[in-house]
Amino acid sequence: MRRWFFAFLAAAAGCGPVDARTPYRSPAYVLGQSRIKAAVHQFEGHEAAFLAGWSRVEIDVPDGAPLAGYRRGDGAHEGVRDPVCVRAFSISHEGGAPLLFLVADLIAVDRGLADEVRRRLRDEVPPDRVRFSASHTHSSLGGYVSHFLFELTTGEFYAPAFEAVVDAHVDAARLALAEMAPARIGSAEARAPGLCANRVRTGAPVDDALLVLYFEHLEAGGRAALVNHACHPVIFREEHRQISADYPGELAARFERRALDVLGLAAGAVGNAEPRVATLEAMAEGLTEPLFEALSEARANARPSGLLIATQVELPLPRLSVQLLPGLVLWSPVAQAALRPRFSFELSVVGEAALLGLPVELAGHLGRAWRQRTAKLGFRLFLLALGGDYLGYVNARETFGLEVAERGPGYDNELVTLGLLGPSGAELVLGLGDTLLSGLPRR
Repeated sequence: MRRWFFAFLAAAAGCGPVDARTPYRSPAYVLGQSRIKAAVHQFEGHEAAFLAGWSRVEIDVPDGAPLAGYRRGDGAHEGVRDPVCVRAFSISHEGGAPLLFLVADLIAVDRGLADEVRRRLRDEVPPDRVRFSASHTHSSLGGYVSHFLFELTTGEFYAPAFEAVVDAHVDAARLALAEMAPARIGSAEARAPGLCANRVRTGAPVDDALLVLYFEHLEAGGRAALVNHACHPVIFREEHRQISADYPGELAARFERRALDVLGLAAGAVGNAEPRVATLEAMAEGLTEPLFEALSEARANARPSGLLIATQVELPLPRLSVQLLPGLVLWSPVAQAALRPRFSFELSVVGEAALLGLPVELAGHLGRAWRQRTAKLGFRLFLLALGGDYLGYVNARETFGLEVAERGPGYDNELVTLGLLGPSGAELVLGLGDTLLSGLPRR
């Protein structure tokens, strides 16, 4: 039915070829640069003692909730294989407003969910200091989103699912806030090669980094970690009918039983990467040693004081590239009216870690190069995807012209169906993001 709706819109409003122009003279890019430069001028960077708290709350999955992922339709799940959770990390300077990170075992967090959680927490945390991310598991519950683009993968809106997901976020946030105490915080990076493959361009590289933001209470000695990894959690495929956190849940269970109180895995530049291995156990086993390595390094360099910066920049909506057929694009104003997306960046700095919330699924090799550029500024870049807005996949311009023989199994989905920013998407996102990051205090 929706396909016929889009076809009608195309016939009524017109459509044309894919727009291959660079974004640099577009109103969205020029005005976006202006807004970002204004935000950069307001950065207030000073070091002070850290307070931190963390928590883990299981989502109470309601009967009748659909599964999210793979466009399964609206069929209900068939039981819970393993828990899906929300993990919260709260950080502040003494006497300052907290900065809250919420990491959920969901395919994504949409704007409606984020707005409702912020509304319920508004008396405890300023809304612009609440950050969301998701592990991007394709086997968690759906039904919590009332937007048709998301409903393609999350199923029809189901009010009990929405309430369960909101409640878990709010409960996790309040528990983390209640546990805040003097802490030291550090970050580190390790590599986990060979576990993921490029599903867009056969044989091309992905981002194999595993990044850790580590927390440790100074007196009680409790420990937690926010982990950033760039690979789709799709060990369980479309035929799987049980709720699962996929490999992020298996990895968290191993470490939460042994080395940490809480481990939350947030999806990074997952765009073009999926697992090479076939089981949760193999994926978690391959990540275990690199994660221990990164935790050890992060603990060694953790400090009881440091920078804490938070900014949120609403950006003009760029041209959208909604392809009804390969090469045939719906007129951008009609696409904007139908999808009602928003475009924003959320930047947080905790010590030497810069955590950038993006409204896109960025290709892994682009994320890896971005981290290398940011390291020259003295910061370790974490890319947090799927945390409130969604503007599809972003791949490099040259990827759009691949020969058929070079294309991987995810090519059509990422560059045709959900390549919503078109060939100029990488130039737009990276160009605006580089300007934002370049304004960070020099280290």
